[in-house]
Amino acid sequence: AIDVMRPMVTQVLQENDQVMKSLDPRKDVVVSFMELCSNLVPEDLCVRVFDGLSGQAGQLADSMVKAPAEFWRAWTLFCPALVEFSESSAVFESVVYLFRRLGVLMGESDAVLTQQVMVDVGLPSLAPLLINSAGKREHLCEMVYTYTPPTTFSRLGVLRALKEAMNNHPAYIACLSYLVPLELQAELLEEHLFEHYIHFAQMALLNPQPKIRVAGLSILANVTSDSQEYSQQIVSLLPLFAELVHDTWWEVQAQLILLTS
Repeated sequence: AIDVMRPMVTQVLQENDQVMKSLDPRKDVVVSFMELCSNLVPEDLCVRVFDGLSGQAGQLADSMVKAPAEFWRAWTLFCPALVEFSESSAVFESVVYLFRRLGVLMGESDAVLTQQVMVDVGLPSLAPLLINSAGKREHLCEMVYTYTPPTTFSRLGVLRALKEAMNNHPAYIACLSYLVPLELQAELLEEHLFEHYIHFAQMALLNPQPKIRVAGLSILANVTSDSQEYSQQIVSLLPLFAELVHDTWWEVQAQLILLTS
């Protein structure tokens, strides 16, 4: 995969003499670029590099499906950018887009392998980020699901792997609030997935952190909007809602109104 990346990365970086002089000649240009991109390479140049790599995603995905170790190399190389750049950065967005393109294209060739590389390689390094960087959760959750086939079995497998990797129920519940709309879009919210989401939504309603209570209510609001049957099952949770009527956190009140409506 590095062989595919190298010419394009070199071509973009050659437009900036200062960057070219700063590259370590002892290292591959792609590796050296990543070491410098968070402090010495201008943001617009970084974005152009990652956009260029996204344009090569077809070739890269082919090489990764044929040799999964290539995915590990690319992930290890580019994942630090997800940590170093803020969620408002155009560089962060361009790296997320690159990984999403790879997930979609790899999944078209080998869906089982694509899910496995995310579980084995991606989730362990994403878990700390999902715990500690609330602003990045929605982007990263959507990215994870591009590596997950749209089947109930696959989604449940990834959710369980994500829960285990994070080992942090409040942060995991926050992630579920971003993932449940994706289940609805794919029309996958059947009994087993429903039970998984409802279990953690109930836990969320009792959480001392208001933002986690909001996440739990958001999960329930999404679920009830999808099915009259599920709405009726949520009625059994009314005693929990009654406690939230007196909640002083405005977002909790807003989600409660949305849910009860």
